[in-house]
This record gives sequence, structure tokens and C-alpha cells, in this order.
Amino acid sequence: MGETIDGKYEVEELLGAGGMGMVFRARRALLGDEVALKILFPHLLKSDLQRRLFTDEAISTAQVSHPNVITIYDAYTDEQYKVSYMAMELLRGQSFKELMLSEAPMAPKLIYPIFTQACAGLHAAHHMNIIHRDLKPDNLFLSVSDDGEMVVKVLDFGIATVMGDVKEDEQNKLLGTLRYMAPEQCQGAPTSPATDLYAIGVILYESLTRQRATGKTVDAVLYEVPPKVNERLPPDKMVPIELEELVMQLLEKNPAKRPQSALEVQRRLQRLEDPFRSFDEPRQKPNPFGQTPFGHTPASVSLSSVDPLSEEGDHNTGIIEGLDRPSSGRMWASVAALCVVIFVLTIWLVR
Repeated sequence: MGETIDGKYEVEELLGAGGMGMVFRARRALLGDEVALKILFPHLLKSDLQRRLFTDEAISTAQVSHPNVITIYDAYTDEQYKVSYMAMELLRGQSFKELMLSEAPMAPKLIYPIFTQACAGLHAAHHMNIIHRDLKPDNLFLSVSDDGEMVVKVLDFGIATVMGDVKEDEQNKLLGTLRYMAPEQCQGAPTSPATDLYAIGVILYESLTRQRATGKTVDAVLYEVPPKVNERLPPDKMVPIELEELVMQLLEKNPAKRPQSALEVQRRLQRLEDPFRSFDEPRQKPNPFGQTPFGHTPASVSLSSVDPLSEEGDHNTGIIEGLDRPSSGRMWASVAALCVVIFVLTIWLVR
């Protein structure tokens, strides 16, 4: 810690490590404010695919200016000194994955404000012809604003693609997290907004039922039809039939049968949340941070040694994984990677 990168960013603290790199809390030397600094592992610069994905993430995210999409401030790659970084807004809060593991099966009143915001951010990306392709609970972040309100941020456009981009290669097509990949994505077919909406459906299904939407294989994603939401819930936990219908439509194997825009999904969720509100009226933002005891597992949920939402046995088709805080099982790997990053940065700074 204490290194200054590119003369701009003073590194203060390691926040987490993922499959592609590490994220640090840093301070901008000129402005004095804090940012999150994502640094690609130096050895990954040798991979044309990884280098392109890192650059594409910065470009794709920067193109989408929306309160529900994380903001990118700066990005730079120095191939000679094996340093590639991305500076973005520093978020405080927790991922939706953390909330889901703690609270699922979740009440619809908690679901509505989170996914209306997530769909708003997704619609902004789709409006720019950008398909995320790796939506999952890790990549929905529940940030806390200065006034204490919850603001959902869509993260990690690392394998995003532009609709109709002829440069998309076969290897890039097959990247993703199998559990949340749409059937057409598993087959390497062209993606569309409906591809991201399928992932939203999977996340909704898991958060409402605490059960997986499909099994752990490609065949399961392609052919398994999950039971309806209310078939997996006790009578006192059943959700409105309109919500169940929306989730099952999002999980249609045929993308043409899913809702065709994130805006449509957002508005349907808003109607469920407040049937009497006009879309022209300013929306009062509910705050789940004040409605649920985070970290508390509902008494109705039995957490066995293998939770239905566990990632045990999951198969991912690509290299993109969500960013987690270092656990004890991965701490030494993170420390070793950190030493490599600091060593490379030191050489770069004294050049």
C-alpha cells in the first residue's frame, strides 16, 4: 500500500480479488477523493482476449451514463510495464448476492425497488446497444448514498458486447457464468436484450424461492423447465400471480417469448409495487436497508450443509467471475498476487 499509480492514484487498501485482477481503494492525488481502482493481473496482459475484455469493459461502461450503472472515471494500459488499470466510483454497501444468501426467500416488497432500479440501468445499456451477458447477483450492487438511500448499481461489463458487432469471435461468445446464461448464449447464438432479461429472471427466481432455476449443466439450461415460483413456496409465502407470471416469462427458453425490453420489466414491477402510481409521478424510493435486518437468516429458512443457492458443483463456461472479498481459503493467493502487482508497479514508477 502507499504506492502511487500513474502519478494519479494513491493506493490505500485492498478491497477484493477476482478472476481477472484486484480492486483497491485509492485516492486521486489531484482531487483528494476516493475511487475504486481495478488492476488487471500482469500475467493476463499476455492474453489478447483478456486484454481486450478489460479494455471493452471500460469502454462499454463509460458509454452508459446512468445512476444505476457504475461510473468509470479513467482507464489506462502500459503494456511495456505490464500495468492495466480502471478507476471507477467507490461504492459502499453490499452485493445483491450477499443479501440474497442472507434473506432468501425474499418478500416481494424487498424485490421490487431493487429490480426496478436494476432494469433501469439495464435499459440504459440496451439503449446504447450494449448487452451485459454476465448479469448475476454479484454484479448487482446495493450501494448506500450519502443520504442513506439504496441505489442499485449494475457492475462488471467485462464480457459485454455490442448488438450486431461482427467482430465478436467464437471464444468471446462462450464466456459467462453458466448458472445465469440464457439458452441462446450457451449455444453461441447472437445475444439480445432478452439474453440479459433471462439472467434477471434467474436472479428473481432464486431470490424469491431460494432454489435454483435449473440444474448445473448446459443441457439443464437448454431443456429444464423450472417449477413455477409458488410451487416452491409454502402457502404463507406465495407471491402475487402477476409476479410469478413475469418471472416465468423471463425464463422462457425462446428469447422471442420473453419480455422484449428491460423498460417493460421495470414498469411491470412498478405496477406490482404500486398499482395506483402513474409513471409520470416522481417515484419515492423505498429503502430495503431500513426494512430488513441484513445478515439475519429468516427462521423459515433451513440452511443445510449444502444450500440450494450454493455454487458447489457449478460449471462456468468462461473466465469472468464476480468480485468477492478475500476469504481465508483464498487469502494467500491474493497476497501473492498483491506482491506481484506491487513489484511491477515499483519497477514502473522508478523507470
